[in-house]
Formats: sequence, structure tokens, C-alpha cells
Amino acid sequence: MQAKWLLAIVPAAILAACSDSGTPAPPPAKSESAFKAQTDALEQAKQVEKITLDAAQKQQKAVEEQTD
Repeated sequence: MQAKWLLAIVPAAILAACSDSGTPAPPPAKSESAFKAQTDALEQAKQVEKITLDAAQKQQKAVEEQTD
């Protein structure tokens, strides 16, 4: 008897859990905005790299001047 109830309740519970709740899903984020965020981050990283390389060159020159 318990098996019959179990066979009736389990599928009903699964269907209830998977059913549409009536609230629409939020729209997916625009791929353009995600792409823009990535390209902006890349440009900022390039600027940071340039600043870091310039500082390293200045430090190298300072070290060379001290040793000469």
C-alpha cells in the first residue's frame, strides 16, 4: 500500500517542483555590455602594464647611473 502512495506522491512532487511558478525569468544580460566591460578591463590592464614598464625602465636607468 505504501508503494502505491509513494509512486503517486513522488512524481507529483517532481512535477510541482519543476512547474512554472508564473514569474518570468529576468532577461539575460546583453552580450554587448559584457563585451564592453571586458574590453574596458583589457584597456585598463594595458595602461597599467605601460605604467609598470615605464617605472621599471626608469628604475633600470637609475641603477645604471649609480653603478657608472
